[in-house]
Amino acid sequence: MAIEVNDPLISDSLGLDNSHKSTINTDVDGYITHWGTGAEQMFGHTADEAIGQHSEICHQRSREALEREIITPLLRDGKLDYFGKMKRKSGETFDAYIQISVIRAPDGTITELTGDILDVTDRKIAEDSLRRYEQIVSASPDMMSFVGPGYRYLAVNDAYVKTLGRPKEEIIGHQVMEFVGHEKFNSEVKPLFDACLAGQSGRSSEWFDYEGVGRRYMDFVFEPVRGEGGVVLGIAASVRDITDRYQAQLDL
Repeated sequence: MAIEVNDPLISDSLGLDNSHKSTINTDVDGYITHWGTGAEQMFGHTADEAIGQHSEICHQRSREALEREIITPLLRDGKLDYFGKMKRKSGETFDAYIQISVIRAPDGTITELTGDILDVTDRKIAEDSLRRYEQIVSASPDMMSFVGPGYRYLAVNDAYVKTLGRPKEEIIGHQVMEFVGHEKFNSEVKPLFDACLAGQSGRSSEWFDYEGVGRRYMDFVFEPVRGEGGVVLGIAASVRDITDRYQAQLDL
């Protein structure tokens, strides 16, 4: 069975800063009326450069395509959301999630269009990274998982599900702390995760109590998963049960 990926949780767990989000307002013809700091950081145009220009300056689509595919249905339906390609001042394109709605005057007349834009490039990279590991992870007898910067499980394999003793849907999207306990997470697990998110590999061996298999001595290996430009997108964790080997060493 393939590992399960919950797309919205990936983007929610990436800790996106303001350079990943922006709001742009236009008039009903698509000419920019508001261009905030987030838009300046995301697209590279200053407010002075952007305001008064047609929104085609930040879209991959032509002005005619925008009017036909975005503005016309938006004026008809009042809102629109979609995934698409946006364009920076440099000409670089990026993947974005766009939510657009209309602004109405008291008499109901549409006066402006407002769009919230989320740069989901890192989310796309995270998905690609997960799928790249999918075949190996699914076949591995070791517990394997992908953990986001919010310390939430984004993917787990079947061995992980069996050991935790929970259905997969009760693991994906939940924080690791829920399964290891607040005290153990803060004292032992979180420091290793934080080091990994800072770009360092880590290893640890500890006793853990699991609903599925009881108390076991586990060997943990953590590796940072990197995206474009070396940005750490999350943690690839491999966990092996070494209870029998550890117990044999103690018995010598």
